[in-house]
Amino acid sequence: MKTKEFKKQLVWFDEHSYAEAVNKGNFKLFAINDALKWCEDKINTDLIDRKKFMLNMRSEFLRCLKHANKGKIQLDISAEKIASLLDISIAPLLQFQQTFDKYDHEVIIIGGVYNVNVDTEIYKRYTKNEKENEALNTANELISALKKVEKYRTIRPAFIQQAFQQFIRWDFRDNVYRYNIDYR
Repeated sequence: MKTKEFKKQLVWFDEHSYAEAVNKGNFKLFAINDALKWCEDKINTDLIDRKKFMLNMRSEFLRCLKHANKGKIQLDISAEKIASLLDISIAPLLQFQQTFDKYDHEVIIIGGVYNVNVDTEIYKRYTKNEKENEALNTANELISALKKVEKYRTIRPAFIQQAFQQFIRWDFRDNVYRYNIDYR
């Protein structure tokens, strides 16, 4: 007798949380790209080490500023002093760094361009065994039947949830029924 091989099935994908994560990742990208744009007015941004810039925008900018002006100034003075002599305020760069550090998303560099990688698997829930697969299929059939009945009658989600002992739940955010895999 052969046993049926278990294949996990997708129960739900949290689109709203995923979209929020992508949005926050974009804020992080805006911060670092705005910082690079700010640097363009003062130095050649090709000199900037993109990885170091992510970690500490201020120190990488100052390193590049000193390198760009080493031929103009014969004395060995600090990069901060060079910025002061050139009337460059580092405060905007510190604000960009603060905004960049506020978000936890991983930023990767592809071809010198910053990108945010938001893993969709974090926002998915799968079945864990064959019993859950069967329950999911039954819940999907029930939800399909409820959709057919809704064409002819008004259905109250609270009553449906209660009648089926929380087997399915009403998702108020998306206004749909979902299999309640977490209910025991």
